[in-house]
Amino acid sequence: MNNQVKLAIISIIVIIPLISFVVFSSDSKQFEKTNESKLQVISSFYPLHEFSQNVGKEKVDAKLLVPVGIEPHDWEPTIKDVQKMQKSDLIIINGIGFENWVDKLYEMNYQGVVVDTSIGIIKNMDEESSIPKESYDESGDPHIWLNPVFAKIQVQNIADAFSDSDPENRQYFQENAANYINELDLLDSKIRNELSGCNHDFIAFHDAFSYFADEYGLTQHTVIS
Repeated sequence: MNNQVKLAIISIIVIIPLISFVVFSSDSKQFEKTNESKLQVISSFYPLHEFSQNVGKEKVDAKLLVPVGIEPHDWEPTIKDVQKMQKSDLIIINGIGFENWVDKLYEMNYQGVVVDTSIGIIKNMDEESSIPKESYDESGDPHIWLNPVFAKIQVQNIADAFSDSDPENRQYFQENAANYINELDLLDSKIRNELSGCNHDFIAFHDAFSYFADEYGLTQHTVIS
């Protein structure tokens, strides 16, 4: 294995945890006990939960639907989960077919707002990405949050949804989103700098980094498709 390949592998090992740290854990403090006057928000899985917490902070009661450690691709809601969703004002989803259970929300006549955080990302991919469209439709790769550029759009979509549901706190939500997006901008710059001198081929256990690879000019080789 030549030095460039070794450097590429080491860089991926270092950078991917950075994404997890900044995107998913930048503000993981415990929030104050909430009450019914706050927006009741449920996020489908952990990354979106972190986005929602960092945008809403003490103005929302943010809950996680799919427990950490459970595979969200295959998760199905229980009766208790359905009851929890019915009581929420907003349900934050990834979209692009990631939440197979989302149709059940409409079947149960859910009265809140379903926030599809992929809105605006598909358009960008259609116009600019080298990834074939069939790879990100409902049968393709939904892992948009692993690309910091796309994660920024997801954060903004959440902020806009909170603002529409609670106009009195619009400025608060938008400022929090701007601060968080600034962190993602810094992460984006760091990744580009770290990868500038690397071999651009890398190996991933799961085919989840298509958008990350496309953004930074990398080639992903997967063990399991």
